[in-house]
Amino acid sequence: MKRVKLPGGGSMPPPTFKNFITELASTALVCLGVLDSPITKTKIQDLERAKHLIDLLAMLEQKTKGNLEMLEADYLEAVLEDLREKYSNLAGESSGVADTDEPDVPDEPDEPDIFGR
Repeated sequence: MKRVKLPGGGSMPPPTFKNFITELASTALVCLGVLDSPITKTKIQDLERAKHLIDLLAMLEQKTKGNLEMLEADYLEAVLEDLREKYSNLAGESSGVADTDEPDVPDEPDEPDIFGR
């Protein structure tokens, strides 16, 4: 697939599953304060939004199970593992105690939370 040309000479990467996961994961990393916000050029932290994005990725993992190429499934699994670890570390720091409690139960019991449960 070719890159999509944008007005002004820029281009976007092709619309692949890996690029879609990378977009969501990058936004989660901004919300975790790992990457600078592309708008403010500073680090922000919004753990609630980060958790929501991680939960979205977990839902995608569940809904696409068995339908992805091996490399796509492995990539999504690795991204989720990394984001979950970063979130757990930060959530524990922000509360002043280690995050030993179970995460919030999702509204729909058949959908995993950020920990794949």
